[in-house]
Amino acid sequence: MANLALVGHRVICFKTVIWSIYPVVSALRWMGVISSWTEQVLLFSTLDVVAKAITFSAIVACRAILWLAHINGSMQLVMASHNFLVPVNDEWELLVDEGHPLIMSMLISASQSESYETTSLLSLCMSDNDRQKLRDAAYHADTKSLNSPPPKVSIELRCESQAQATRQARMEVEVHVSKLFYGRRVIGMLKEGQGNVSKATLGACDSDSPLEYGPSPTSTARSNDSEGPSEPLTVQMTLGLHNCCKTLELSPTYCSMLTLLFQMPSMACTIFVWSQATTAIDPPTTVVASKRLQSEWFPEHPMPQTLNKLFPEDCVARIINALKIPESSLHQWSGMTTCGGVATTVAAVPLNRLSRSGATADVQLCLLAVGVGITDTTPTEPKYTQWKPVQGSLVALGEATVTAVTPPHMLVPLASATAF
Repeated sequence: MANLALVGHRVICFKTVIWSIYPVVSALRWMGVISSWTEQVLLFSTLDVVAKAITFSAIVACRAILWLAHINGSMQLVMASHNFLVPVNDEWELLVDEGHPLIMSMLISASQSESYETTSLLSLCMSDNDRQKLRDAAYHADTKSLNSPPPKVSIELRCESQAQATRQARMEVEVHVSKLFYGRRVIGMLKEGQGNVSKATLGACDSDSPLEYGPSPTSTARSNDSEGPSEPLTVQMTLGLHNCCKTLELSPTYCSMLTLLFQMPSMACTIFVWSQATTAIDPPTTVVASKRLQSEWFPEHPMPQTLNKLFPEDCVARIINALKIPESSLHQWSGMTTCGGVATTVAAVPLNRLSRSGATADVQLCLLAVGVGITDTTPTEPKYTQWKPVQGSLVALGEATVTAVTPPHMLVPLASATAF
């Protein structure tokens, strides 16, 4: 971390200065400038205290920086489900190849442009006034000095309505406009409203949709287990998936798997963030939820929401403790009771193991599916089963080897993937 490197550099400089004073004091004593009592009792004792105080302060400062960085990283991930970046050229045309496929598809699906490659950000603005705001912000960004903050404006963008494919919904965003460098400009957007925005969607996508990153092992499972065609992704769900994938730097294949799972009408799933260090301070928080889970458990509460609004504290503790087992890639509880008193089956798949960056990250992400498999409605203690990946398949651990429990096949491709 840059902050830790800065602290370490300063500590080295301070200690170099302190230790360089020791030979100077000895030389002064040898020359008779100071007495031996002054050298041994006064100066050397003071230098020893200062040197040890610097070392102790550096240790405390490093721990504080790590703790604050963890909290900051967790909160950034939670709040980032409403933020995204859009690269454009000097003509305000979207640079599709440089942007994230989910974000580009969200904008292009609402565009009135006939060409996929020449979609203009200005065509997505709801009014001429919004277009002029963007142009003015770009002018100020280009004329100001490099150390000036990017100008920001509030505009309304057009996005497709969930009710009808031909009806347009509004999405209020706060836009930060960067300078134009080598024909490229980056537009940072912060989603503002929650009224009309919650109804905005990508629109239903078929097998040729640009939402698809590529062939995925879950495509067969989707056709067999879906109750109908794939659901459109809401704007918040799209942004949440986008930021979770970017945080862990997941490959396009894994991004496609997650996208397909959240599109399945039968899936009630969510991705929540947690950390081993400050769980008591930052409780596990859901950052993105599928349409079914949102409508059944959070109908009036947009993401993000704490996980204890879905499960009681003891159930959340069971889930977190199970996720701390490094060799397990899939966990399942039968008969776990929700806050609403419904006994259901819950499956959890840790996602950090799927990327090199995620494997070393402090912030942990987990895919949680509710109602997957056979639901145990008995009010007894939840039954727990866990699996680990072995050569592309899952092997049960513990008691599950005696009682033949089948893992949820919709989660098997992610759970059986090779870890980094």
